[in-house]
Amino acid sequence: MANNYLKTNALVRFLMITFVAFGIFSCSNSDSDEPEAPPTASSAEIRVETADDSQFDFGKVVTRIDKVKEVIVYNDSDTDLSVSDITLPNGYSGDWTSGTIKKGASKTLKITFLPTEEIQYSGKITFSSNASNASYSIPVTGTGISPVYDGDILLKTQEELEDFVTSGYTGVTGDLCLGSCNPGFDPNDLFDLKPLQNITTVDRLKIFNTKITSLEGIENMELKTGITIWQNELLVNLDHFPKNNEEIAIVNIAENSSLIDINGLSGVTSIDFLQLARNKNLENLDGLANLKSINYGLTIRENIKITHLDALANLSVVNGNISISYNDQLYSFCGLRPLLSSGGLHGTFYVMRYNRYNPTLTEIIDGVCQKEVPSNTYHGEMRIGSQSALDTFAERNYEKVEGRVIILIGIDDSISKINDLSGLSSLREITQSLSIVRTQVTNLDGLNNLTKIGTSLQIKDNAGLSDYCAIVPFVQSGAEYFTARGNLYNPTLDELKAGDCKK
Repeated sequence: MANNYLKTNALVRFLMITFVAFGIFSCSNSDSDEPEAPPTASSAEIRVETADDSQFDFGKVVTRIDKVKEVIVYNDSDTDLSVSDITLPNGYSGDWTSGTIKKGASKTLKITFLPTEEIQYSGKITFSSNASNASYSIPVTGTGISPVYDGDILLKTQEELEDFVTSGYTGVTGDLCLGSCNPGFDPNDLFDLKPLQNITTVDRLKIFNTKITSLEGIENMELKTGITIWQNELLVNLDHFPKNNEEIAIVNIAENSSLIDINGLSGVTSIDFLQLARNKNLENLDGLANLKSINYGLTIRENIKITHLDALANLSVVNGNISISYNDQLYSFCGLRPLLSSGGLHGTFYVMRYNRYNPTLTEIIDGVCQKEVPSNTYHGEMRIGSQSALDTFAERNYEKVEGRVIILIGIDDSISKINDLSGLSSLREITQSLSIVRTQVTNLDGLNNLTKIGTSLQIKDNAGLSDYCAIVPFVQSGAEYFTARGNLYNPTLDELKAGDCKK
């Protein structure tokens, strides 16, 4: 019986151990096989950048003109981004204010800045969303400015011109320079002024070195000071010249090689200063027919095709100087006769030179105001004060001068000196006198072919002059009035006639 008890007891212990072991094993398997809990969803994330990688600064914008920047809203998370609202500061607006951006996607929106006052507009653009940073903000700034540009502005290219106009400007308080502000440069890539039609006020307009063929686009401008049109090689006329400028301070038209007429100036009645220079194809001045007064000065120079000044017949007052020179074909000055004979010139009538005809003021008043002078003849007084001026005269190969010739260096001869007369070898006749004073010539070579002087020959104060042999043929042909003094050698008329010409 005792053995049975022991066996039973052992069986119980075995079963208990087995049960405990099974329980432990079962618990272990139960823990490992239990399904994992689903992961917690991550929060959405928002990021905002400008489309062009620029700052959120709109810069200076003309009032009542809008400027747009594109911004991109990124959802960098793996869950949808829900934007419930976008608030913008005063002066700014957007084309999207709420919506959903899918995970990993983006949304482009346009922010418009429209200033209404000349102040700075600063603030924050705030995005409200389900992102972890539920209220996300970016700073933004911009400044409203006047539609009138303050100061001088240079627009060298067509692109710069169009950008300036697109900015919304309607005026310039200083110089508006198109192409360049000064002459002497290669033509710039500016060819069309039509975009300037909304520019209504400019202090001074300068059009230099462009490729324009027309002034169309500037007709509505009011010019406070004036206009300079210089070195525009393709410009053919002044049509579309600003129409609201009957009275204008400065009109400077120079070196426009294709310019044929200036009829666009027909609406101008008063100018402070007028210069027409080196327009080599300009045919006439008919556009000045309505001009009545010039307050400071008139310069007409190196327009080699004009022949007359008839368009100036209505000019009644010039409160300044008149200078008209180097217009090779100009032979009629009768258009100035009403002005000069009425005493309307209140300045200097400068001695004219290198026109086809170069009358004095008195000749014009007396009606001797036009003459078609032969091309080998220079009409008028010729004053030569430097070697370069003498060389300029020599280049034209004149055979005759109808007037007097004065070759003279001033008391201060530090700037220009005359030491060579050989360029005058084509000269044969001077109808009045010849004077050679204070030069550095040592001989008179160049006057060898001179056969006639109408009145007198005066040679004085040429400290190095000792050789007169070049004028012996002229003297021996019957010269009567000859003076030499203050030179290194001062022969008499009789000595020259006898051939005693050199020391």
